[in-house]
Amino acid sequence: MSSGSILRQGFVVGITNPKILVFFVAVLPQFVDPANGNVALQMMLFGLIFVVSGLGGVLLVTGEQH
Repeated sequence: MSSGSILRQGFVVGITNPKILVFFVAVLPQFVDPANGNVALQMMLFGLIFVVSGLGGVLLVTGEQH
């Protein structure tokens, strides 16, 4: 399989995983403070941090296999 195909498959699996949805709905809002500005922007930032950290872990593990 090509790298793009694997990436797409991983994205679909991750986005359809109900545990991820539960995490975003249950955990991330605890860190949002309306006094610090736009709530939606804060949620997107926390989501981005989550994705980048997860991607970093995957890249570390994948890099060790080569």
